[in-house]
Amino acid sequence: MPHLVLALLLASAPAPAEDSPAPGCPPERAPDGETRLVFLGDSGYGEGSSGWGGQGQEAIAARIEGLRLAPDLVFFLGDNVYWGGSSELFKSRFDDMYAPVIRECKAHAALGNHDVKGCRTLEGPDLPGDATAYEDARPGVKTCNAAAALSHEPFGFGGVASRRERYYSVSWPTPRPLVDVIVLDSNTLRVDGGLVQEREGRPREDRSQLRWLRTAMAQSSGEPRAWKVVAVHHPPATPRGCACRFFGWCLGRHQDQVGLRSQLDAALEGLEPPDIVLAGHNHVYARSHALGRSGELARSGERGVRYFVTGGGGAPLYHVDGNDERFAKALTTHHFVYLRLTASSAFFWVMDGSGRIRDSGCFDKGSNVDHPLQRGLLYDAPLPPRCAPPHAE
Repeated sequence: MPHLVLALLLASAPAPAEDSPAPGCPPERAPDGETRLVFLGDSGYGEGSSGWGGQGQEAIAARIEGLRLAPDLVFFLGDNVYWGGSSELFKSRFDDMYAPVIRECKAHAALGNHDVKGCRTLEGPDLPGDATAYEDARPGVKTCNAAAALSHEPFGFGGVASRRERYYSVSWPTPRPLVDVIVLDSNTLRVDGGLVQEREGRPREDRSQLRWLRTAMAQSSGEPRAWKVVAVHHPPATPRGCACRFFGWCLGRHQDQVGLRSQLDAALEGLEPPDIVLAGHNHVYARSHALGRSGELARSGERGVRYFVTGGGGAPLYHVDGNDERFAKALTTHHFVYLRLTASSAFFWVMDGSGRIRDSGCFDKGSNVDHPLQRGLLYDAPLPPRCAPPHAE
C-alpha cells in the first residue's frame, strides 16, 4: 500500500517546466565582494586571414580562456557571426571558439547589425521583445537568422527557452547583486542603417524596448545601489573610425550614433544615468572621460557616463581617425575589456591577443574623476578598498 500511495503521488506531481533554466546556469561562485566581467564586440569572423585585413578572434578567445582570474560573466556586444549571422556558422564562429565560457554558462550576447542581416521588422511602433519582431526581408525567402540566434542557447540571450528575449538584464551575483547589466537590441533603435525607419512620413520607434529600459534602470537591486551597465552594439559615443582610407578619404566611417543617444536620454529622463555604457560596431578600442547628456565632457556637478567602445573582438580593425578630446584613450587593436567591480569602485584592464595591457585605470561610483592604477596592480591582484587614493578628491 505505501508503494501504491507513493506511485500515485508521483504520477500527480507536476512535470518539470520545460522553460526551467539548465542546471548550473547562471554560474555560481562564492561571493568575495566583487564581480568580474569581460566585454567584447565584433568577434565572429572565424580563423585564418581576410582580404579586408587581419583578424584576431582565435587569439582573443584563447586569452579570455587563459585568464588567471576567471570572469564571472562574458558579454558579446553583437556581430557575433559575420557576415549575415548564418546559423550554419554558429558552431565554428562561436560555440567552438568560446567552449569553456559556454560550458560554464557565462556567455551572454547582444544582437549586432550583421546578426540581423536579411531581416526586417514588423509594422507598428510596439515590436515584440522576442524574435517575432523580425521577419525575412524577402517574403518567402529565408534570409533572416534572428530567430535562430535568439534560440541558440550558447549565445545566452535572456528569457526562457521557449521565448528568448532580444533585450534583457543580468543581475550578478545573486541574491545581492553588485551590478545590473542591461543588454539592448540597438538594431530597432535610432541608429544609422537601423531596421525601424520612418514609414510614409510617420516616425516609428521600438517603444516597448524603451519602456522596458526605463523600468530596468529605475529598479534598484542591491544595497547600496548596484552598478548600472548598459551593453549595446551601436555606440552612442565613439571617436571616428575608418574601415579604410582611400587617397586621404575616410571610407566606411563609424561615428557617434547621435539619434540613439538622444533616444536613450529621453527614455531615461529624470532617472540616474547608467554608470557605464559598453558598445561595439566601431572596430577600435576607446574609453571616454565622463560625458554629460549633451555627449560632451560632463560639467561640474553633472553626473557623467563613461563610454567604452570595444569592437576589437576578432574582425578586421578600423583606423582611429583624428583626435577626440572626449576620449582618454583610443587605439586600433584587437582586445577585450576586463572589469572588476566592487560596491564602491570600478577597475578595468584592456588586454590584447598577446596578453599586453593596452589601457587600465579605475574610478569610484558617482565620481567623474579617473585614476591610474596603483603601481603593480595587475588584473588578478587583490583590489584596494577603493579606487581613489586618500585625499585624491
